[in-house]
Amino acid sequence: LAMSVEFAEQHEGLTFRTATLADSDAICRLCLADFYPRMPLFRHLNATEASDVETTLAMLPAVLGQGASLVAVDSDSGELVGARLSTVESSAFKQPLLTDSTLAARYPKHSLVVRLVDHVESLVDWSNLYPEARRALAFRLLVVKATHGRRGIGRRLVECSLRLAAQRLDIPLAVGSTESRHSQRIYEKLGFQRLASVDYRQYTDSVSGEQPFAALAETTEHTEAVMFARSTRD
Repeated sequence: LAMSVEFAEQHEGLTFRTATLADSDAICRLCLADFYPRMPLFRHLNATEASDVETTLAMLPAVLGQGASLVAVDSDSGELVGARLSTVESSAFKQPLLTDSTLAARYPKHSLVVRLVDHVESLVDWSNLYPEARRALAFRLLVVKATHGRRGIGRRLVECSLRLAAQRLDIPLAVGSTESRHSQRIYEKLGFQRLASVDYRQYTDSVSGEQPFAALAETTEHTEAVMFARSTRD
């Protein structure tokens, strides 16, 4: 897909629009400040610094270049306050930490999380469940600035992504996996089908043979990684 600014909606002082390469630095800052430190798996591994997750940040040009990601921008200040990173599933996009053993060894903490997500996504073949869908919009990351929480920005980013997929990209299906209970609630409220799940405290890593998240506190609200799917045309 060629990247272009082709989607924009205004809502309550915010502009929801297609992300561009010019947004890369702001998205990086937002992720480092408000995504990785708030995600239980990354906190558990103490993997919240740029040096821990720079492989994802380095992939931003390839992800944004597909034209399938959105940002939320304050219409008055121009500040980027939210992002929904997505890729097109039929593309050649693949997380390098899954395919490059040398890179995975260099970033062992991040690789643990990536392998867990890949494990959940491997439990079900969405193309068999949705044979009419040759392509799917794959949700990769959803982040909202902490100071702008509880305003429905995350949910609106997902809703806008569904409209972008259906109306601009002609993609009939959206799929996504998440370890965040907040994101799970959004998917559930928007009618996504729950395809597979794993209690990540019981997950056994395919490389080490260990259970890297077994020590997560029993009281944590986040206990599972879940894969969801929904038609973009409902």
